[in-house]
Amino acid sequence: MCIRDRSTWGNMHLFAFDNIELPITHLMSDRLEEVTAKAKAENKRAKVAHFVSKLWIILKRPEFCEVISWREDETSFLIKDIPSFCQKVLPQYFKSTNIRSFIRQLNMHGFYKVETKLSELCFTNNYFIRSDPSKLTLIKRGGKETQPTKPEIPKKKKEIMITPQEHNLLLKRELAIL
Repeated sequence: MCIRDRSTWGNMHLFAFDNIELPITHLMSDRLEEVTAKAKAENKRAKVAHFVSKLWIILKRPEFCEVISWREDETSFLIKDIPSFCQKVLPQYFKSTNIRSFIRQLNMHGFYKVETKLSELCFTNNYFIRSDPSKLTLIKRGGKETQPTKPEIPKKKKEIMITPQEHNLLLKRELAIL
């Protein structure tokens, strides 16, 4: 935190907390921690996760379009050639060249897999949209409570097959109870 004497206003000196000017009377109050926290919060910029920003840069690079690219819907991306992706792209941006490590990072940042061909991988995140990079700040590492959830596919109910004799036996038991 940087405190600088900025100017005078009447009999009161003004000080700046990281570009936010406050009268000196606020500095003398019992709520100094609250004032400084508020000043920091107002001046704090939202940050994009490091992994997400690297992924965004990779998808913008035209030399990688044969290996990894946005899908037509612009809400998901496709890894077209997994071996080339591991050999050419991953070493330039990440420590590991293992596709499993890359997928683990995607999952930790709330991405989930979309069904595609066996030789391709496709991932999406509700906040990873090509036309709206401002939503990238909403993608956080780890915490499931801040991540969008994968759309649920209704599960089919399991049908239990019974023989007519078993059905009759169940009916007799129900009648006996009544």
